[in-house]
Amino acid sequence: MAEPFRPTTPPGRGERRAVLRVHFTPGPDPLTPLLGRTRAGVLRRLVQRHSTTTLADGLGISVASASMHAKALREAGLVVTRREGKTARHQCSGLGLDLLGDRPAIV
Repeated sequence: MAEPFRPTTPPGRGERRAVLRVHFTPGPDPLTPLLGRTRAGVLRRLVQRHSTTTLADGLGISVASASMHAKALREAGLVVTRREGKTARHQCSGLGLDLLGDRPAIV
């Protein structure tokens, strides 16, 4: 039976230190557990610029819900929003694109 993990103090001269290695193997969709299914979908869709209304229509959610998700992603720095008259247009920020990596957008 393996010994339980015991944190060690920094090693002194000639001492060895235990190293805990954690390997992350992403599943088919690592964003959904992190952001939730709808918010991950919003982020993916915003690889292309969308108004709140077209975002809602494309995801089958209410305009209020699309606005709420865009706001949360904007506050996290993952989305930028620009006003064009009365219309808000949302798009992934550089950080949002980095988080998405090479995952395809839902179009």
